[in-house]
Amino acid sequence: MIPLPKWLLTSTATVRVPAKSGVYGGEYAEPVTIGRVCFQGAASIKATAYQLQAPVKGVLFIDPNVSEGAFEIPAGALVSVDGEVSEATVHECIPVPSAANLHHWEVTLV
Repeated sequence: MIPLPKWLLTSTATVRVPAKSGVYGGEYAEPVTIGRVCFQGAASIKATAYQLQAPVKGVLFIDPNVSEGAFEIPAGALVSVDGEVSEATVHECIPVPSAANLHHWEVTLV
């Protein structure tokens, strides 16, 4: 598998993972920055009065070899990309393997 092109990895993500020591839900650790990531926004859908699930906001691509401060983001973490005021929630973080090791992570944001 060819590496992710560096010219695509131009964004910066700010991540707040759920606090492990939190007694109550909704507590998060201090924000961590991951540099040189790629965010691909999803096409927006028309808002309706009834939805079965929250629409996907996009997919964040993280390269473990190129992205600065890269780590596997747990589900439930909050992520903002390039200084966005609103944070998205991590629905899943899928590791994509290559022949020898981990190629990248695909993080679905809702």
